[in-house]
Amino acid sequence: MTIYTSPLPRLTVPKRSVFTHLFGREDPFDPSSTALIDGLTSEVITRGQLRAQILTFTWGIRHELVNLGGRNLRRGETALVFSPNFLLFPVISLGLNAAGVIGAFANTAYTPPELAHQLVNSCASHVFVHPSLLPVVVATYDLLKVPLDEARKRTIVMSWKNEDVFKGWTSFGDIMTLAKGKQSAPEDFNGERANETAFLFYSSGTTGLSKGVECTHNGVNTVLEMCRAGFRHFFPERDVLLAVLPFFHVFGGVVISFAPLSIGVPLVILPRFQPQTFLSTIQTFRITGMYLAPPVLLFMNKHPMVSKYDLSSLRNILLGAAPVSTELILQTREKLRAMGAKHLEITQAFGLTETTATTHILPPERSVEKVGSIGILLPNQEARLVGEDGTDAAEGERGELWIRGDNIMKGYLYNPEATANSITPDGWFKTGDIATRDNEGFYKIVDRKKELIKYKGWQVPPAELEALLVSHPEIADSGVIGVHSEVEATEVPRAYVVPRDTSLLGSFNSAKAKAWASSIDKWVQTKVAQHKFLRGGVIVRDSIPRSQAGKILRKELRSIANAEDAKRKRKPVNRTDAARL
Repeated sequence: MTIYTSPLPRLTVPKRSVFTHLFGREDPFDPSSTALIDGLTSEVITRGQLRAQILTFTWGIRHELVNLGGRNLRRGETALVFSPNFLLFPVISLGLNAAGVIGAFANTAYTPPELAHQLVNSCASHVFVHPSLLPVVVATYDLLKVPLDEARKRTIVMSWKNEDVFKGWTSFGDIMTLAKGKQSAPEDFNGERANETAFLFYSSGTTGLSKGVECTHNGVNTVLEMCRAGFRHFFPERDVLLAVLPFFHVFGGVVISFAPLSIGVPLVILPRFQPQTFLSTIQTFRITGMYLAPPVLLFMNKHPMVSKYDLSSLRNILLGAAPVSTELILQTREKLRAMGAKHLEITQAFGLTETTATTHILPPERSVEKVGSIGILLPNQEARLVGEDGTDAAEGERGELWIRGDNIMKGYLYNPEATANSITPDGWFKTGDIATRDNEGFYKIVDRKKELIKYKGWQVPPAELEALLVSHPEIADSGVIGVHSEVEATEVPRAYVVPRDTSLLGSFNSAKAKAWASSIDKWVQTKVAQHKFLRGGVIVRDSIPRSQAGKILRKELRSIANAEDAKRKRKPVNRTDAARL
């Protein structure tokens, strides 16, 4: 067995809660230093203010909810957080952690049926919801046949103000007002207790509905220390980081939200990517570093708006969440350096929800020489590259990347079969990604064993879309694959469908067939979150290639897609109207 380790020294990670790891009594950072900044309003929260807000909120959910007509939260329970990025998100996620409550995070694009699945699966007793998403929560409770009065007892609106629109609902501000500045001591997760679940980030895996990934206190703290080793080029007195990737995603919730707190660097928060706001925020706050998905890098490379802003402060862009081309990295680096960002390096990182985010980082000083690589293995982990026959691949050869370390998830919530299929008895997590490793210890992802589609970092399981499509009365069979969009620099889902109406067969390019396919596309949009839209198109076929056992042969579908796109001399279908982004 060939086991690889990190070239970086092994780290000592104290076994304690995430909150205590970030804000323990030995906190080395000045409490008056800036911790968080609202990129829209410029509101600042210092490190001391953030710690105080977290512990007062912790007191409130332990003692004051009952005085607001609800039920207090207890250690070991789960609360769902349904919100875009803003200043209260870290307060609530770390406040739940300090209270010993498991925080489960939901995608803000979820429809009521999708949110209902996560609410039921996580067994969340309470929901913390951004004001803009309250109607979705109400519709979800209605779908679950939960009476409105009960829904009100279980829901907290993430707002300082109890405005008329929230009348009858408990707000964050109500909790803080009743708490009157009282602060709870954080729950103890020292020693073996650090292996208890801290957060639930949801991952679709390769099939079916989303699964709750149990990330432990020790796992999160291990990743934070690994990131500290990987982010050694960031300094409190010089750098300002930008958060634009969502906090409900493991990279946003752990690496982007918590890692800056662990190294004492200010974090500017934006709720989402909006081109003008994104660029003006970099200019206004002199952003030096940010973690991006490839489509945003494509925007920075191609859009004429970019040249109108002063982006000279940028020193580091870290890419993750989805594959990215070498050409795009080098072209964007050259463009931004020519605009004044003379010290900019664009690097890559790799990780999964199941590894509690980052496992590899490409050091900035090697970012050009090793462009296209995901970098080196970070400390406190072991790696293997396993061939199809189960033996370890030779140096330079392809193999499935397996990872072992304290950062690996505890398991999939209430899904021991999926856990057993992903983690070996001796602790190796099978990533499903095919990689190579060179003689200097730099890894490169070259293929994906999994069938999962990654749209802008969001996970889209083909089986879920296929099940939805065949539920349509006019569809006999379906197969879904990801096709690459050069325009959006990401995979997009494409559906191949067999209609029950045989008059549509044999004339796939007819006006009738195209109109029917368009109707299916629009129908899907009413059933799923936006990141699952069939942006790669709906293609009519007379059959779906399957094995004798009935399994869809996606490799054949991909060959069909490549041949079709080459024949039409066009890139895969790309639809980017604002309503669907």
